[in-house]
Amino acid sequence: MISVLIPGCSLLTCGPITNKAVIIDITENPKEIHTLGIFLNEKLDEGLAAGIFYSPFPYKTLKYIGAVSNSFPSDLFNTYFTMREEVDNKYTLKLVVKLETMEELYKIAKETHSNSNYEEEFGVEVALNILNSFEQYFVGGEGINIVFPTNWVDLWYKGLVKE
Repeated sequence: MISVLIPGCSLLTCGPITNKAVIIDITENPKEIHTLGIFLNEKLDEGLAAGIFYSPFPYKTLKYIGAVSNSFPSDLFNTYFTMREEVDNKYTLKLVVKLETMEELYKIAKETHSNSNYEEEFGVEVALNILNSFEQYFVGGEGINIVFPTNWVDLWYKGLVKE
C-alpha cells in the first residue's frame, strides 16, 4: 500500500498496487498543488520502486514526478503544477503510481531531468510566491498600499537566469 499527502487535504491511502498501477483522481484545484508527500506503507518486492506520475486531461500521457522505494520509502515532491499549462483546475488530474524496476525508473528520471530546467522552474516558483505574498499583504483590505514596478518579477527572473 502507498499513501499520498497533499497539504491541506486528507491523507489518501491506496490499496495494494494491482496490475502494477494505482490511479488517484485529484478533482479539487489540482493546479494549486505545490507539493506531494508520498510514502510506502509496506515493503515492495525486491528491485521494484513506485514511480509517481501525473496525467493531465485528456489523459494520454504520463509525466514523471518522482519515485519511492524500500531504500527511500518516503519523499516530498515539488509538482510545479502552477506553472504547467497542461494542468487546469477545470479538469480532474490523475496521479498514477506505477511499480517499475529501479533501472526503468532511473531511465525515466534521467530523461525527464535532461529535458527540463528545474533550477529555472524553482526560480519562477519563488518569484510567483513572492508576488502572491506582496499582493496578499499590500493590496486591498486594511493593508498599506505600496507601489512597485510591474516588471519586477521579469527583472528578478532575468537576474536569476543570468546567474
